[in-house]
Amino acid sequence: CCRRALEPFAADGAIMSGGIKILFAGGGTGGHLYPAIAIADHIKEMLSGREEVEIRFVGTKHGLEYRVRDSLGYRLELINMRGLVRSLTPRNLLLPFIIALALFKATSLLKRFAPDVVVGTGGYVSWPVLRMASVRNIPTVLQEQNSYPGIATRQSASRAKRIYLGFAGAMDYLRRSEEHTSELQSHSFISYAVFCLKKKNNTHNYTT
Repeated sequence: CCRRALEPFAADGAIMSGGIKILFAGGGTGGHLYPAIAIADHIKEMLSGREEVEIRFVGTKHGLEYRVRDSLGYRLELINMRGLVRSLTPRNLLLPFIIALALFKATSLLKRFAPDVVVGTGGYVSWPVLRMASVRNIPTVLQEQNSYPGIATRQSASRAKRIYLGFAGAMDYLRRSEEHTSELQSHSFISYAVFCLKKKNNTHNYTT
């Protein structure tokens, strides 16, 4: 499945023979982070001895990814991003500035790291990275393990190159445009990624 995920970019010339750079954008909770780790680990295993691959993660200081950064196994880039607080609070007045700064930092990261592919696995932090990647014509892949996709995935779906779903019914909630038609792949990517994770570390229990 991970091989299939990379094939369209190889065909489009997005992956160069000099090596591959992949940026994973997602986190906050284990449901977003651990599937990303599983996918990243399997890509490294798949390309071991064949291609040089550099993988980085994007998260926030408030997410699980920051608390486990020492054992993450990949360099973690930080962007401050959060959603709307569902109550009347002055904190919501700061949200437009937080979003603007997140988009700026995402652009800076994309320029500096220059990934060949950006993989979004959900969580608020994934949206500014995926958004600016699409602006810069960097191919994006979405992986959604839930039956009801989160807001970041829903907002990013129309510009994604490929979307991999844990539940086929999740496609009903994803908006696609005629200009940015995404190919929806049901369950194969995430199911195999979760299988890889469970096989390597049986302390985490995940179901698809």
